[in-house]
Amino acid sequence: MIKLLLFTSLTVWCVAALLGAAAALTADVCEPDCSSAAVGTNVADPKNCHKFYVCFGEDQPPISLSCPDGQYFKDTATGCTEETDPCENSCKPTGCHSTCDPDLFSDTIVDLMNCSIYYLCSSGNVVGSPGVCPAEKPYYDGTECVETDEKCCSDQCYPYCQDTTSNITDPTDCNNYYSCTVVGPADQTQHFTCPQGSNFDVTVGKCVPGATCNTLCAGSTIPGEGTTTPSSGCVDSMTCSSVGYFAKCSYCQQQYFHCVQAGEEAVVQSCTGTLVFNPGPDYPYCVSPSDCPHKSLF
Repeated sequence: MIKLLLFTSLTVWCVAALLGAAAALTADVCEPDCSSAAVGTNVADPKNCHKFYVCFGEDQPPISLSCPDGQYFKDTATGCTEETDPCENSCKPTGCHSTCDPDLFSDTIVDLMNCSIYYLCSSGNVVGSPGVCPAEKPYYDGTECVETDEKCCSDQCYPYCQDTTSNITDPTDCNNYYSCTVVGPADQTQHFTCPQGSNFDVTVGKCVPGATCNTLCAGSTIPGEGTTTPSSGCVDSMTCSSVGYFAKCSYCQQQYFHCVQAGEEAVVQSCTGTLVFNPGPDYPYCVSPSDCPHKSLF
């Protein structure tokens, strides 16, 4: 279930609970607390330590205000004070490493659409086929496959900057992105649009011509659940005869079937970024469009 919360100077806040994931942020942690505050009391903005709210009772919404430049809101008693060290927000979304680091020869990233999948990177690019966690440890926590979904990054809808050097996707529009200048909630003044014909690719952290539109938040099309009529050469569903990956179409495109157990209905998934699924059964993995159909070297 997705809960939408409105707050001043930023876009819609939505918290998704996927399979009961504990990583979803709860409202009591990330909303201003005016429950017992007298009218006119200032309380912290959990999402932005440089801001605060003025409470007007339980029946009226609080008003968001900013501290003067160079100050942060310490607490109700102190108010805004000089920021000698970078302040921290009390509301912190779970960090999701979903973009390949160009400075690392070997790197691993999560799939924001599927907590069971991860990708290997080299020098800023996805390489090889996606990794899939085994049934006994089905969730990838950013480092390894684990039994619980507490650290799942799937369906992250809140634009939050983990550093000051990267770009992050607009979770509601794959054609837009935010440039991170501070750690914390994405700055609406740093909201930009990709050039025509490009979409933001989370795996490389930039706009890419012809990249597939992967919108993370409400209103997006989850792979396999769209209403688009399948193209000729594709099938809508499949009953699994064995475990593995299988082509959904007879030509190179992004969607494919994932079978986790024989006899069950296959799950439709999608390759990340600009990768497409190889239709040949000898190599059932996502590949670069230039390598599709895939030609084995051996």
